[in-house]
Amino acid sequence: IAVQNAAAPADGAKIANEVKKKFGLTDVIQSDISPVIGTHVGPGSIAVVYYIEP
Repeated sequence: IAVQNAAAPADGAKIANEVKKKFGLTDVIQSDISPVIGTHVGPGSIAVVYYIEP
């Protein structure tokens, strides 16, 4: 699971901590949203990304 943010690192960290608690995780990747996506979603946006192996 990863939490990405667009110019909102404090909000991203808050969401990452909530995800850790909710799912009992020890590590959640935190990163910035890419400039291409950031242009469309705007500053302050947060994304939670996950991948389920088939």
